[in-house]
Amino acid sequence: MSLTTDLQDLNKKNHASAPKEVAELVTNTIKDFVAGFKPSGATLPGTKFPVFELSDATGKIVSSVDIFATSPVLLTFYRGGWCRTAI
Repeated sequence: MSLTTDLQDLNKKNHASAPKEVAELVTNTIKDFVAGFKPSGATLPGTKFPVFELSDATGKIVSSVDIFATSPVLLTFYRGGWCRTAI
């Protein structure tokens, strides 16, 4: 199975078991996201990242300049602990 198929199956399962109001909210949110997504605005492979500072997992402020100078980087964005889903 592909990731796309797995995600579609999970979405169907969650949609079927969720209260109607929740299922509609999720469906509308997905539609809004798809309608507003602009792939032309995405950063392309090979594009240099702008300099930035973020807090790390412990809350310490770190600079991209320092991190990129010392090691390869995997950057993960998430809104908060509440939005991570285990599959």
